[in-house]
Amino acid sequence: MSLAKDKKDFLYWAHLLYERGLVVGKSGNMSARTGGDHLLLTVTNCYLGMLTASQIAVVDSDGRVIQGIKSCKLTSENDLHLGIMNKFPEAKAVIHAHPLQTLAFFHYFPKLNIFSFESRFNLGKVPVLPQSTPTVTDINPVLRALENNNIVILKDHGVVAMGDDFASAFALIELLEEQAKINLILRQKSIPVRFLADKGKPAMKLKLFSEEHLTKLKRVLDTDAQLQGLVKKYRFKTALTIRNESSREEVFFSFLTGETKDLVISGQEAALLRLFNGEMDPFAAYAQKKIGFQAEFLKISKWYPVVARIFELWQKVPVK
Repeated sequence: MSLAKDKKDFLYWAHLLYERGLVVGKSGNMSARTGGDHLLLTVTNCYLGMLTASQIAVVDSDGRVIQGIKSCKLTSENDLHLGIMNKFPEAKAVIHAHPLQTLAFFHYFPKLNIFSFESRFNLGKVPVLPQSTPTVTDINPVLRALENNNIVILKDHGVVAMGDDFASAFALIELLEEQAKINLILRQKSIPVRFLADKGKPAMKLKLFSEEHLTKLKRVLDTDAQLQGLVKKYRFKTALTIRNESSREEVFFSFLTGETKDLVISGQEAALLRLFNGEMDPFAAYAQKKIGFQAEFLKISKWYPVVARIFELWQKVPVK
């Protein structure tokens, strides 16, 4: 794609962000990869709803302006965009937006309930980070959070989403805004709620796929009445395979004497550790290509309640 077409695409999504109410005034900023090692990045103090091609700078991976007004000042979130692009080579586009419903919800409430399969599948457990300054002065917490999910909430500030194009990053923001709106509608009065923290003693972490880890996992799965009921109800007759791509090790969980390997989850050990410790939602991780999930979509949909319960139980046996 030529630079002119890249900028035309950039402008389309900038204007759509404004039209959908995901940015207002001069808030929000965007970046995208273009030819070679160059990036497109919004300049500071621009209005995304009226963005022009001249307000999109071409910079290198260090933020030096390659094309455009050399004296132009890049967006105040310049370091954040460059940090994301340099850490995640798979990211082709980054959007920092200020969605109204999302900001309102997370001002009062720490946890979002997901009310649709599509949103759960794509959003998962969205990280929420405290934000006390007008711009992100420490990008490291954001970069760490993006390892687990392609969208991150900056409390009282906005959201940051990355994707392999603007459409995928935009879709995450739009889905999050939809779910925040549903949550606010259901809560009606929007009165702050005090959530009690779990003060229980944290479980000892075991080595991933060690004999002790697998023994405890089997015990947890075999003794959970809810899971056993779901397995029978949905006739979950299969073997669930987990493959550690780092060590090439595989483990199997068989249900209803199932032998067919209809579900195979794979990933690097670092990703599996986050998965088993509940830091990363498995369905969203699959949708965002952070882990592999070999299965027919219709089977995932049919067996969703069973698989979701299995993932919940896995987290009862933390790993290291």
